Amino acid sequence: MPSADSPNWTRPQTLAALHIYFQLPFGQLHSKQPKIKQLAEWVGRSANSVALKLVNIASLDPQIIASGRKGMGNASSLDKAIWLELQTHWDTVANEAATDYERLAIAQGLPADVDVIDEHPELLSMEEGKTRSAMVKVRVNKRAFAKPSSPATTPPAASLACVMKSSSSPATSCLGAKTIKTA
Repeated sequence: MPSADSPNWTRPQTLAALHIYFQLPFGQLHSKQPKIKQLAEWVGRSANSVALKLVNIASLDPQIIASGRKGMGNASSLDKAIWLELQTHWDTVANEAATDYERLAIAQGLPADVDVIDEHPELLSMEEGKTRSAMVKVRVNKRAFAKPSSPATTPPAASLACVMKSSSSPATSCLGAKTIKTA
């Protein structure tokens, strides 16, 4: 419950927090995260307050729930209303969230963060429903980075990732292991 020093979150503040939520993985929703600290300063709240708002938003996210994680479970009626609106009008709510975040940045005399669209303008010209290729770096051979404490810590061969050397002939089965494409 907010105290007299901590009034209820406004819609623009909540949307700015949602903008941050879109950018951070669940494990980064904590008070030490620089984006959370910055937003806290902008809205006159503690970093803990902003982090809690984000994990309350996460408690509404079906992807977080499906992964076996959960947020705080104290989402406000405003959080729930915005999340429901997001499900039916994704583009509108996401743009409003980015705009509210940008307004806060400008009010602090700062430029708004560079958005993914700003870094990759070719995404604007892509037709909806199309796919594009993406290169992802994946760390492999973890045993080379850490000395095992005993031979029993070596993973069984079936749990190792299948590494495909050629992207032109993708493997259809790798004994249930993860498939990793390499160049």
